[in-house]
Amino acid sequence: MQILANVKISEAVEPLLIEAHRRLTTFAKKRDGKKLETAWVGLGFATTYKPAVAAGLMRPLSRYARRCLGWYLFTPTGLKVYRAWLKQRSV
Repeated sequence: MQILANVKISEAVEPLLIEAHRRLTTFAKKRDGKKLETAWVGLGFATTYKPAVAAGLMRPLSRYARRCLGWYLFTPTGLKVYRAWLKQRSV
Protein backbone atom coordinates (compact mmCIF):
# COMPACT_ATOMS: atom_id res chain seq x y z
CA MET A 1 0.00 0.00 0.00
CA GLN A 2 1.51 3.33 -1.11
CA ILE A 3 1.12 6.04 1.55
CA LEU A 4 3.70 8.71 0.83
CA ALA A 5 5.67 9.23 -2.35
CA ASN A 6 8.69 7.27 -1.14
CA VAL A 7 7.16 5.04 1.56
CA LYS A 8 5.29 1.82 0.93
CA ILE A 9 3.46 0.00 3.73
CA SER A 10 3.99 -3.74 3.70
CA GLU A 11 1.48 -6.33 4.87
CA ALA A 12 3.67 -6.92 7.93
CA VAL A 13 3.67 -3.23 8.95
CA GLU A 14 -0.03 -2.41 8.57
CA PRO A 15 -1.14 -4.49 11.60
CA LEU A 16 1.48 -2.63 13.65
CA LEU A 17 0.00 0.70 12.57
CA ILE A 18 -3.46 -0.56 13.51
CA GLU A 19 -2.15 -1.59 16.94
CA ALA A 20 -0.46 1.81 17.36
CA HIS A 21 -3.73 3.55 16.48
CA ARG A 22 -5.62 1.38 18.96
CA ARG A 23 -3.16 2.25 21.71
CA LEU A 24 -3.22 5.96 20.89
CA THR A 25 -7.02 6.17 20.88
CA THR A 26 -7.58 3.87 23.87
CA PHE A 27 -5.14 5.69 26.11
CA ALA A 28 -5.69 9.22 24.74
CA LYS A 29 -7.09 10.50 28.03
CA LYS A 30 -4.05 9.28 29.95
CA ARG A 31 -1.69 11.07 27.54
CA ASP A 32 -3.13 14.47 28.54
CA GLY A 33 -1.84 16.23 25.44
CA LYS A 34 1.60 14.65 25.50
CA LYS A 35 3.36 14.54 22.17
CA LEU A 36 2.90 11.56 19.87
CA GLU A 37 6.69 11.47 19.45
CA THR A 38 7.01 10.19 23.02
CA ALA A 39 3.97 7.90 23.07
CA TRP A 40 4.61 4.19 23.47
CA VAL A 41 2.68 2.77 20.53
CA GLY A 42 3.68 -0.86 20.46
CA LEU A 43 4.54 -3.70 22.76
CA GLY A 44 5.97 -6.87 21.33
CA PHE A 45 8.94 -9.01 20.46
CA ALA A 46 11.76 -7.65 18.29
CA THR A 47 10.89 -10.08 15.49
CA THR A 48 7.32 -8.76 15.36
CA TYR A 49 8.42 -5.13 15.05
CA LYS A 50 11.45 -5.83 12.85
CA PRO A 51 9.68 -4.80 9.58
CA ALA A 52 8.64 -1.44 11.05
CA VAL A 53 12.10 -0.82 12.51
CA ALA A 54 13.78 -1.82 9.23
CA ALA A 55 11.49 0.57 7.33
CA GLY A 56 12.44 3.37 9.73
CA LEU A 57 8.89 3.80 11.04
CA MET A 58 9.42 2.72 14.65
CA ARG A 59 12.25 2.44 17.12
CA PRO A 60 12.63 0.52 20.36
CA LEU A 61 12.33 2.43 23.62
CA SER A 62 15.43 0.71 24.98
CA ARG A 63 17.98 -1.80 23.77
CA TYR A 64 16.89 -5.20 22.55
CA ALA A 65 16.75 -8.09 24.99
CA ARG A 66 16.35 -11.58 23.58
CA ARG A 67 13.03 -13.30 24.26
CA CYS A 68 11.63 -10.23 26.02
CA LEU A 69 8.81 -7.89 25.11
CA GLY A 70 9.80 -4.33 24.37
CA TRP A 71 8.04 -1.01 23.87
CA TYR A 72 8.22 0.80 20.54
CA LEU A 73 7.82 4.45 19.55
CA PHE A 74 7.30 6.20 16.22
CA THR A 75 10.27 7.79 14.48
CA PRO A 76 9.65 11.22 12.90
CA THR A 77 9.21 9.48 9.54
CA GLY A 78 6.94 6.89 11.11
CA LEU A 79 4.76 9.60 12.60
CA LYS A 80 4.34 11.22 9.17
CA VAL A 81 3.48 7.85 7.65
CA TYR A 82 1.02 7.11 10.47
CA ARG A 83 -0.77 10.43 9.97
CA ALA A 84 -0.94 9.92 6.17
CA TRP A 85 -2.15 6.34 6.67
CA LEU A 86 -4.82 7.48 9.12
CA LYS A 87 -5.96 10.24 6.76
CA GLN A 88 -6.18 7.76 3.88
CA ARG A 89 -8.20 5.27 5.97
CA SER A 90 -10.71 7.91 7.08
CA VAL A 91 -11.58 8.95 3.54
